Amino acid sequence: FAGDWQLTTSWTVLDARYRSNACSGSDCTGNRIPGIARNMGYLGLEYAPYSGWYGGADIRYMSNIEANDENTVSAPSYTVSSLNTGYKWLVDNWTVDLSGRIDNLFNRKYVGSVIVNESNGRYYESAPGRNYGVGLNVSYAFR
Repeated sequence: FAGDWQLTTSWTVLDARYRSNACSGSDCTGNRIPGIARNMGYLGLEYAPYSGWYGGADIRYMSNIEANDENTVSAPSYTVSSLNTGYKWLVDNWTVDLSGRIDNLFNRKYVGSVIVNESNGRYYESAPGRNYGVGLNVSYAFR
């Protein structure tokens, strides 16, 4: 939107429901299908020139996720954020990109996934806390 600045956004709404009874023992017609979030959102802002320093931040949102067919158990919604930066060198046909990233910046505790209809009642799998990554990418462009 302004020179080397990029804004990326998305929002997904998925109202996935049972149209007929697929449950044994109870009627789940009209219930939300477990394991699927109804709303997912993303917002990212990045400074991304062709070479030199770059960096950005993003925010991800996930609405609650039902964990069983009866919709009596659900994982709560969450919002997490990330930061990234790096430096890109261009030398003739070579590109060297050194980058770093911090995910779950504020070390939020949240349910990363659910085990649908888990018979022992252990539906939730925790997401990782704050984590870091570094990368080095070297590429050659044939012209």
